Amino acid sequence: MEPAGPPPSGPVYVAMDGGMIFVDGRWQEVKLGCVFEAAARVEDEKRPALAKRHVVAVRGTPAALAARLWPRAASAGLADRLTVVVGDGAPWIWNLAAELFPQRVEILDWYHADEHVSAAARVLYGDGTPKAAQWRQCQLDRLWTDGVDQVIDALRFLGAHQRSAAKREAVAGLSRYLTTNRERMHYQTFRAAGYHIGSGAVESAVSYVVQQRMKRVGMRWRALGADAMLALRSVYRSTGAWDQFWAARRAA
Repeated sequence: MEPAGPPPSGPVYVAMDGGMIFVDGRWQEVKLGCVFEAAARVEDEKRPALAKRHVVAVRGTPAALAARLWPRAASAGLADRLTVVVGDGAPWIWNLAAELFPQRVEILDWYHADEHVSAAARVLYGDGTPKAAQWRQCQLDRLWTDGVDQVIDALRFLGAHQRSAAKREAVAGLSRYLTTNRERMHYQTFRAAGYHIGSGAVESAVSYVVQQRMKRVGMRWRALGADAMLALRSVYRSTGAWDQFWAARRAA
């Protein structure tokens, strides 16, 4: 018998997101989770990729996702390790993280923060204008260096000087988003600790599991078929699970 290898070290990452599919005559949300480790992240010339991941996807409640996600996360040894939870700001993600992962760091995905800042810039200064680009970059520079409070203070001043209702709402909406996620936006601190601040892993999984197969033009699903396809696509997207699945089928 070979000696056991060293126990895993470093944090376990859990990224969560959602996507919509048309099932039984109405749009329903698919909730998806991706579990991976920092060591599985491979840098290439185009963009980072994961050499190993586990993906689960369900059509239903956060509790339904939790029932599938927890065994995958637990198998990574979470009892003795920190969990880094990355999400887009949806409340159900943080609520589920609090329920499942007591030892955790929560990070608001950097690219979603950028999307919200960019949307406000377009409303305030016009789509594609130099002023919008300048304002957006100024706020992102502040966020990148743990300056979320500076951005919130600047928005408070900016909102008080807007005559347009649309501009006031854009400022107020961004301010609410940043304030709600303030403790999840210490990006300089997170980077110094070696944490990844993007949810590209789960975004890629949503694209593969949901978008590419289940949202083609004119596509409609029944619940049974949708759930089966989600399970199958999740298995295929999880490292090693596809071969294990067919090996188990052949052995049955």
